[in-house]
Amino acid sequence: MTTEELEHLILKGPTEELVAALVKLNEPERKKLSKHLAAMRKKITERHAERNSFMNNLSVYIWGRPEGRRINLAMMGIGPWTETKRIRSTDLLECRHHQNYDPQPLLQILRHRRPDWLPKWVEKELAERFVNDWGFIRLLIREGLCPKPQSEQYILGMLFAHLYDRTKSLKDNLLEDPELLTDEIWKIFELCPTRGTILDVSDITIGESHPDASWAVTLKTLAAEGHLDRRRLLEASLGSLTRNTEARNTAWFCKFHELLEPTVEERGRLQTTYLQLLSHRVPVVVGMALDALKIVESSQQLNVPEFMRSVEVVFHLQPKAHPLAAVKLLGKLATREPKRQRDVAAVLLRGLAHPHAQVQQAIVDLLARFNKACKDVIAEQLSGVITSLAPSVQASAHVLLGQTDKVSAGTESPVALDALLKEAEQVVSPWREWAGIDGVLGAIRGTNPLSSVAFDSMSVPRLDPDQRVQPIQTLDELIERLTVAVESLNDPIEYELLLDGLSRLCDQRPADFAARLAPLIRRVEKPLFLLPGMQISLNDMIKSWALDAPSTEVILEYGNSLLAFQSKRLSLITARMRQRQAAPLCACPTHRLGWIDPQEMLHRLKWYEEHGLEPDFHDMVQGLLRLAPDGRAEVLAQATPLKGRYGSAFRYALGGPLEDELTGVLGMIAGRARHPFAERLDVATSVDYGPDATHAAQYTWEFIKSSDSSSTSKTVISVKVHPQPAVSSLIHHVPTVLLHNYRVFDGWNRWAGTVWPANPQPFFASGVRLQYRSYSDAQIKRQRAEYLDPLFDPDVPFSTMAQWLLALALGAGEPEVTGLAVDALIVLIRDGRCVGPELGEVMGSLMAVNELKLNRIAQHLETVGQASLLHAYVCSQMLQIACCRLQENTRDLHHVLSRLLEWLSALKQPVREDFKPVLDKVTTGKAGQLSKRLKGLAPSSHDNVYLTEALEGRLERIRRWIASHRTSQKMD
Repeated sequence: MTTEELEHLILKGPTEELVAALVKLNEPERKKLSKHLAAMRKKITERHAERNSFMNNLSVYIWGRPEGRRINLAMMGIGPWTETKRIRSTDLLECRHHQNYDPQPLLQILRHRRPDWLPKWVEKELAERFVNDWGFIRLLIREGLCPKPQSEQYILGMLFAHLYDRTKSLKDNLLEDPELLTDEIWKIFELCPTRGTILDVSDITIGESHPDASWAVTLKTLAAEGHLDRRRLLEASLGSLTRNTEARNTAWFCKFHELLEPTVEERGRLQTTYLQLLSHRVPVVVGMALDALKIVESSQQLNVPEFMRSVEVVFHLQPKAHPLAAVKLLGKLATREPKRQRDVAAVLLRGLAHPHAQVQQAIVDLLARFNKACKDVIAEQLSGVITSLAPSVQASAHVLLGQTDKVSAGTESPVALDALLKEAEQVVSPWREWAGIDGVLGAIRGTNPLSSVAFDSMSVPRLDPDQRVQPIQTLDELIERLTVAVESLNDPIEYELLLDGLSRLCDQRPADFAARLAPLIRRVEKPLFLLPGMQISLNDMIKSWALDAPSTEVILEYGNSLLAFQSKRLSLITARMRQRQAAPLCACPTHRLGWIDPQEMLHRLKWYEEHGLEPDFHDMVQGLLRLAPDGRAEVLAQATPLKGRYGSAFRYALGGPLEDELTGVLGMIAGRARHPFAERLDVATSVDYGPDATHAAQYTWEFIKSSDSSSTSKTVISVKVHPQPAVSSLIHHVPTVLLHNYRVFDGWNRWAGTVWPANPQPFFASGVRLQYRSYSDAQIKRQRAEYLDPLFDPDVPFSTMAQWLLALALGAGEPEVTGLAVDALIVLIRDGRCVGPELGEVMGSLMAVNELKLNRIAQHLETVGQASLLHAYVCSQMLQIACCRLQENTRDLHHVLSRLLEWLSALKQPVREDFKPVLDKVTTGKAGQLSKRLKGLAPSSHDNVYLTEALEGRLERIRRWIASHRTSQKMD
């Protein structure tokens, strides 16, 4: 056959004539034609790739056509391994369920050629688990064209492609290939893949409605009909569990084993394996083994010595269900065989190491039943571990030991109370009032409940020396930090420092400037849509600086939003950079969280005046909003010589008089920098711009029922601000108002928190509104974590909007959000901003509309409560107040009550009076048992341990304030 004839058959067909011609070729003829065929195939690929560059899958586009399949058939008939290894069955055959599916042409070619590379081709085909044609591979094996693969992909492929003939049931397909029942089927239970799932548990559930498509039902049926050995199937299912330690590859085998419904005699014969499975890492497997051993024990076939040795490991499982089941089984065993009670007691005492209080309580209760027979064993071992038990269990343990006069000891305070009281008495005003010292002293004396810290955020020092940042000094430092930032940038302060560095050093152009910037330029040439917000704008500015390229102004089209203001600010900076006019930025922070030292702002304004320049309006506005309260009076005295409207604005922001020329937006921004929370400013304006302009923002919220596409209603929180923002043309230069125009911008949220550090309330409100926007994208919901950042600053008040934000974050489903929320709450409690009632009221409002899941919130507060006794006290108050808002008892209430029992037992306190009606409504189930125990908690002598911790936290705040104040005075 000539190359022209081969090409004609490929392009024109028919396929039957091509196959007939290929099978007549000998090896030299194949070799002669293969080079031309390879070139032809490459040419077709390149031509289609050039014409259809938009196609994601050229293989489907090219080889799915008849001529494409014929050229691949020809390659399988004459090509070498280097070419055929690239061809998959999808390039050769139609889908198996397609009406034109016909494997015979390919099978005929391979049957006549019998290439030595066919086993390797089969292995590569099997590697494509979800797209291979396992039925065709099986046909090659049955034809004797290649040996049976020994890889796990072969068996996994069989499981995935079991319905390769949909006209028949899975059972019929297996019976038509009897060798599968003697070999391949049993290898299912021998697999132990490092990746992937052997069989999904849905195979069991689908068997109820579609038994013909279920492997589990089919194997059970084949065993019942005698086609498979039932005994071997039972043993194999357990054998797979001993091999696989991943949850994804254990669930199906557990359920399949139970689907086989082993008899009591069969379970007795398998109990050795059940005992081995008690040490399995997957709780579901342990639970299945325990259930089986209960049946074995009931039939009195249990190997008791082996069980006693094996069951101890169950108490290492963190979930409580299986350790509790083990306790019950041990109790039955000890009751049936009293001579075993001492051995059972020894196992139970070692099981007290389990961290869950319910498990510990169950063990202590069971030990009490056998106390007479095992009194010496219990007394010897229990006394050594009693202090490590949960507080709610310690009382029962003392009773068991006959120590009824003992009360569980609380954790000793690490700081002597007398020394703290002496230090507290010496604290003077205004630090004393701002830190709430008298409030905590009153709580220690028992005259009032513990109250939270309340201070004026604009009166306390905000310039912590440890939080000071240094500006970029040299061109080399700028290039180095820019090179890092273009790869990853999520720090808004670093972003501002880089902008400042570009602005101050834009006039430096050494001879080797291009060579120094070459690596940086290569990095900024990435497509912009791959980068988050701050990196996009930074890359744009780098190009303008380094390449003299016109700004693309990527973020200008944001309409009536804060980013429109920032975009304008950046465009003005970029225009000056292109003119090589170096200047410092007025808005560059000097400290973390966005604060600017007023003394440094004065130096910057003097620099502009000395050089005959004027700051950019938007940069000056941003700089005024970042002015720290520290040292304003001292700087005001030095700012008198400053001229022009910016000098007037700066002086007014520091506390100076309202000068006649200071009006409009600039005067209003200076007024907000001076009085962030003033109800009304004295600055004259012609219009009402909206919230936080001349009038302070006021927030209201309500719960709204909404319905999604699945017709299920949910409650969302709607936060509204008053007064309403004015129209876009009026407020596009007023960032205090723009902060209230809530929009989500990936990569900019943390930066928005630094725009007005003196007033983070609009920022917190934006985080709350994420709930109202109802985004389906989880990535958007994860952004709530970014709104929590300011709460880690101890001098940010725990306002109402911050409380709503934290409550929603604690109840979120995203671990990134809840983890940060837990950390924030620990900080808030430690420094005194949160003492429970304030957050409890908000959480109660959310619980009342089912927006907080009780099990989830209890789990997160348990982590918080472990930090100290103070944290346990605050969490106990918080949950009690929140649960008072519940309209009806939920089935998850026991999660809350179990945590309350532990906290109050450790604190030696009873429940709150207003919480008792909630407990009175709960009488049954787990919640009923916990309610009874909670109502039984009696008040004990006044304990100051947690209050000592509260006093220490507030004194630590004062020490930090005074140290910062003294440092600021020295610098002045």
